[in-house]
Amino acid sequence: MVIDAGGDTPANLAVSYCARGVTHQARDQLDHAIADYNEAIKIAPKSATGHRCRGFRNLAQGAIDDAITEFNEAIALDPRSASSFESRGEAYRKKGDFRRALADYDEAIRLAPKNPSIFNNRGLAMIHLRNYGRAIDDLNTAIRHNPSYSAAFLSRGVAYGLRGEHDRAIADFTGLGDRQDVCARLQSQIGVRCSVSSEASCSSRSPSCSAGTVATINNPLALRGTLH
Repeated sequence: MVIDAGGDTPANLAVSYCARGVTHQARDQLDHAIADYNEAIKIAPKSATGHRCRGFRNLAQGAIDDAITEFNEAIALDPRSASSFESRGEAYRKKGDFRRALADYDEAIRLAPKNPSIFNNRGLAMIHLRNYGRAIDDLNTAIRHNPSYSAAFLSRGVAYGLRGEHDRAIADFTGLGDRQDVCARLQSQIGVRCSVSSEASCSSRSPSCSAGTVATINNPLALRGTLH
């Protein structure tokens, strides 16, 4: 690993510390993760990498205002980073500040116009603003850029369901897993309250398997704060 080898540039070392921190964070070794993020900032104080990674950690822990502070620092250091704008947009979206979230997503798309993740996240913001048509437009774009992007199909299924287009919603949910899997992802990734019907004869590939999901989300009041 670059960290152990030494002799690299401070910016590259910061990237390596950040990458190792992400691995620690994925293993719930949060103290090790934050130590690596802090070291990245110490080694390369003029690099946005450490602040961006520390922002990811704060966002994952629900410290949204702290995350925004870190992303502000990252953007000040590197205003051409689409990732920093997208991440700050995600923080604003979780905070419910959709105006600022959309402004950041717009800038991120200007900087990285073929990144499907940004279109997916802007689509989620549009869902919360109940602008389902704009949401679907963004999610169509995300899928066009990455036809296997399951998160965009999940998000678009929500938009279709909330707009009352159940057949299209079911088509997007079908193939994403069985009903329980789809519900789990709706709740964890988008924040939609979800339950499924319990027909014993329902197969995971049958459109009727998703009917309970669509019936549950066919109500804007079912939407909570997004998580992804």
